[in-house]
Amino acid sequence: MNSRKYAVRLAVLAGIFGIGAGSANAAIMDQVGNSPAYITSQNAYLSDFFESGHVVDDTAVVDDFTVTGPTLLTRVLAATDGYGGFVSYSDVTSWSVEIYSSEARAATSLVGDVYSRTYAPAGVTLTNPFGGSADSALFNASTAAVLPTAGTYYIAVIAGNSFTANGEIGIYASSGAFDSTPGGLNANQFNPQGGLGFSGNQNPLGLDAAYAVEGVAIPEPASAILFSLVAAGPLLSRRRRFR
Repeated sequence: MNSRKYAVRLAVLAGIFGIGAGSANAAIMDQVGNSPAYITSQNAYLSDFFESGHVVDDTAVVDDFTVTGPTLLTRVLAATDGYGGFVSYSDVTSWSVEIYSSEARAATSLVGDVYSRTYAPAGVTLTNPFGGSADSALFNASTAAVLPTAGTYYIAVIAGNSFTANGEIGIYASSGAFDSTPGGLNANQFNPQGGLGFSGNQNPLGLDAAYAVEGVAIPEPASAILFSLVAAGPLLSRRRRFR
């Protein structure tokens, strides 16, 4: 079964079983922190889906986090910054949350193989300005991404943006001024179509990306029930992504 469809079906079933409704969300990843000033003093790195004339430059900032068992992700945050001819966040056409099983996957496709969701602008909350910077915004969106097993996953938040009309939007680096989780200084940019000339379509940044992720563990026996129902047959067709 396609892993993206698998994750979406699990998310629907998680909702049916009420997982998360009465459970305490936990901060699985927090590289944003409590002070915007920590973030907006850092550099930002390109993370955009561009218009048709610039798709070879589509790039994502990807960073890793780890879960200890089947997990339902409920919220994703990202500190973003506009630059290089940026005009306004109102010109962003969409936002995407992508989750990958590996860095190798992100190097070949920016569409997440574990989870992929594209939001209309009205479907997310943007805090703009963020930390006093008019060109910065905190992306905040609910999600129903199911991570089926314990392990390390890789996340990106990508703006749907016209380079010609609105320049570039990037993800800030995290700051060493607070104790980030998980840290590790191993964020990367991935540009699968090679327009930026990265070696192997990958640009190791040597820093943490300003992402935060909240979620809740999927308990037993609900986890076993979810997996058995998904294995029984198709339940949902994933909607087509839009740009």
